[in-house]
This record gives sequence, C-alpha cells and structure tokens, in this order.
Amino acid sequence: MNRIGEYIMLKSLKEIISRELAIHPSKIDEGSRMIDDLNVDRADMLNIVTDLEDEFDIIIDYGKLDSFVTVQDLEHYVESKI
Repeated sequence: MNRIGEYIMLKSLKEIISRELAIHPSKIDEGSRMIDDLNVDRADMLNIVTDLEDEFDIIIDYGKLDSFVTVQDLEHYVESKI
C-alpha cells in the first residue's frame, strides 16, 4: 500500500475508533494500545471490527481480536485483507 493509502487507512481507522469510544481522533495514534491507552473492551472491539468490515468490505477473523494490541496491529491486519 502506498503512503496515501496508508494515510487514508489510518484516518478511517481513527475515525471509527473515535466514534465508537467518543474520543477525539487526535488522541489516537498508531502506537496507541487498544486496552491500556484507549480502554477498549470486548464490546467496543466487536463494534470497531464490525464497522471496519462494513467500511472496507472485508471479513475479520474474530479469533484474532486478542492479537490487536495496538492501533497499528489492527491497521496492518485490515491492510492485509484489502
């Protein structure tokens, strides 16, 4: 994926996370830890993943949810599915 594509992906991901968690996108970066920094719980993660599936027309393996430690982990996974 080129730099523009990576930027768009991260922007979309941040918008989805910020909408779900009701926080400003500027508080989210690639290194943000889903649980420790953003306080994402299981229900939040399921909602985020569902929104990502709809946004990018992909299927996410729900068995991998625990492997998404950081925003970047989730970003790379979504990129691999596109």
